[in-house]
Amino acid sequence: MTALVARKWIMPDGERYCALVDRATGLPNYYVSLYVTTQVRNASLSLSAMVKACQTLKVLLDFCNENGFSMEERILQSMFLEPHECARLRDFCQRNFNEHVSSSLDLPIRKGNNGPNRTPQTVTTPYQYIRLTNIADYLTWLSRLLLGKSFDVATSTKVEAVKNILLALRPRNSGRNTFISRKRGLKKEGVTSLVELMMPNAIANPFRDQGVQYRNQLLIEMLVSLGIRRGELLNIRIEDIDFRRGEILIVRRADQEDDPRTEQPLVKTLSRRLALGARLTEMIRKYIVDVRRKIPNARRFPYLFVTHKSGPTQGYPMSEASYNNVISVITRAMPADSQFSGHDLRHAWNDRYSEWMDQKVDPESEQEQENIRSYWMGWNQGSSSAKTYNARFLERKAMLAGLSLQKNDEVAMHVPRKATTDK
Repeated sequence: MTALVARKWIMPDGERYCALVDRATGLPNYYVSLYVTTQVRNASLSLSAMVKACQTLKVLLDFCNENGFSMEERILQSMFLEPHECARLRDFCQRNFNEHVSSSLDLPIRKGNNGPNRTPQTVTTPYQYIRLTNIADYLTWLSRLLLGKSFDVATSTKVEAVKNILLALRPRNSGRNTFISRKRGLKKEGVTSLVELMMPNAIANPFRDQGVQYRNQLLIEMLVSLGIRRGELLNIRIEDIDFRRGEILIVRRADQEDDPRTEQPLVKTLSRRLALGARLTEMIRKYIVDVRRKIPNARRFPYLFVTHKSGPTQGYPMSEASYNNVISVITRAMPADSQFSGHDLRHAWNDRYSEWMDQKVDPESEQEQENIRSYWMGWNQGSSSAKTYNARFLERKAMLAGLSLQKNDEVAMHVPRKATTDK
């Protein structure tokens, strides 16, 4: 395999960037860097999109290296991939290489963790789909770039044929059963158990430090009460909270210079203002005044949630990796039959919203309900996401209606009839 690695860093102006570099020399791959800059970065796509592009194109370069040819030389000779090579590339894209993305904050990698003799595992179907899509786009772009004026109609037809073959080889994802297989949020009982588990000093609380207990309780309470995403939660600044009015701002602010996190949590939804209940407002105030201000370095950064663990990043804004670790610890502490992720609480909020609207004596119209949901979730008005959650609620109501009908039928069909006598 080629000694390449996707490396992230922060520009002086706060912009996050990623490039595919030689692990030994630190020099970036020229054509991949040019593609990522002109086709991904300049299209205003996120750091995550740049990382995925670098990782995908590393797979392509590894495939070329394993098969003993240079893709650039092949294209310059107008020797494009044959159908059987596309099929082999498809198989290669199914393999999991445990790709590591390094950054200036990464800890040293232990030898042997990423050795060449490991047994590859298969990546998920969506990942295979992304790889083949990105590779098809890259090869088309690279062919146009390298051939320049030689890129005539005949050449264009050949290049387009390769692209179509690669796209056709992508795994199919039937949409018929997506409604049935879609992941559900936690039920009311699960949310209640989670909130009780996170109470400070609770016997089953998996965290020992009291400050960490209070921070993580607030983290879960905000996810439950507001239904916000991980990136939105970790992006909240203290200045976004209006304690007097009981409101909080969810703001899009990519590439912040004062955010030391290389992989900055992003707000993927629309900016908006949300209401805070009195209890949640007081919990936030208490965390800031009684807990957060005692953490070394915390006052250097404006973000609400910070790292408590002692070390070089103590007091720094909480990273997505730290957040994921908190959720993993909580998951292990919950009942064995519980399947929990932070995003489940967003689903659970929508479930409770649907139930609350359904219980109202004089509820808003269906369109108004969708508009309210879309605003709170940060979706565009008319978003299909709101309709999806409404459909989930209707599914449960249909299940209950079906069960009630069956019980009614059982009573009607199996009640013993009175014997009749002939007159």
